[in-house]
Amino acid sequence: MSVRLKSYVLDTCVLLADPHALFRFDEHEVVLPLVVVEELDRKKTAMDEVGRNARAALRAIEDLRVRSGGGLREAVPLPSGGTVRIESNHVDVQLPPYLDPQKADHRILACAIGLQGTLVTKDAALRIKGSQLGVETEDYRADTAPVDEHYTGISELEVEHH
Repeated sequence: MSVRLKSYVLDTCVLLADPHALFRFDEHEVVLPLVVVEELDRKKTAMDEVGRNARAALRAIEDLRVRSGGGLREAVPLPSGGTVRIESNHVDVQLPPYLDPQKADHRILACAIGLQGTLVTKDAALRIKGSQLGVETEDYRADTAPVDEHYTGISELEVEHH
């Protein structure tokens, strides 16, 4: 019995909740709309868990980019047997006139429509919009990181005594 491979289009909030989410989709294709990278870049300077996770997600994406020889336009293999790639935001997909195509969430939605993929997001409003437009949507539930991975805001420093 073979598994039907799926394309999962990730929303930014998934990587902000779990910066290792790219690696949690087994043998399936993970697609990051380019706007997700832009949003992570805007969040990376925050000095909280969101900023920490944005930086960790960007490092993971950069590591994959470097290992692939410089680009993620084409699918790059993951240890799980799946692949990951970055998709330019499907600006040619016609969204309903009430959805602003400049809004990041709507660009992510356009990508899921264009690829006929499953939109994975922790954003209930985006799941509702996607469902209204016939997009398969899923909540991301694998973000229960071990307690030692959660940002505490506390750093441990060793000081030499003179």
